[in-house]
Amino acid sequence: MPKTREILGHVSVQIAGKKRKCTRNPGKHSISKGEPCLVIKGGPYNAEKSYCGECAADILEVAEKQLEQFKLSLAETPV
Repeated sequence: MPKTREILGHVSVQIAGKKRKCTRNPGKHSISKGEPCLVIKGGPYNAEKSYCGECAADILEVAEKQLEQFKLSLAETPV
């Protein structure tokens, strides 16, 4: 059986090795050394963007809704 393709390869959770800025709200949120953060790679240079737990929760909630909509769209019977 062929391997199932992973579509979230550009998203991971990392433990911050040093203090980081939260990309979504850099003026108010930071990520402390040793704290887990959501990291999304993308853009022309495959740059990493880090998000604190609070902002990551919002991002993951939107992603869940999108994935659920994909599932529903694929399950619909064409008329």
